[in-house]
Amino acid sequence: MPPSLKIPASVQDWFFVAIERGHDQTIRLVLELEGRVDVPRLRHALRHILEAEPVLQCRFLPGLFRAWWVARDDVARLEVDPALELCTLVATAEPSRDVHAFMGTRIDPRRDPLLQIPCVSR
Repeated sequence: MPPSLKIPASVQDWFFVAIERGHDQTIRLVLELEGRVDVPRLRHALRHILEAEPVLQCRFLPGLFRAWWVARDDVARLEVDPALELCTLVATAEPSRDVHAFMGTRIDPRRDPLLQIPCVSR
């Protein structure tokens, strides 16, 4: 993705960030799978998703009368830098607790990766 990419944000995007105090407007989904998740293959699939949807490689840049989705300057570090990891494997004795903790974690579109997947295993 070109580093100069700027995608105009919709009024709805801008509004959601403006009212973020009550809710961060993220979509969350929990899937329970039998067997084992191949984490390297999942990370590889996430890379393809990021390439297919350029906005997922962006951060939100609000302005006074206009807002934009701009290319992240750290997109090359996604998945490499632990602070920007998209897919993490969490070993736990209490999957329900850890899934609920993730679901309640706020995502800031100005700073955080827009796509995040925790894999909780017993």
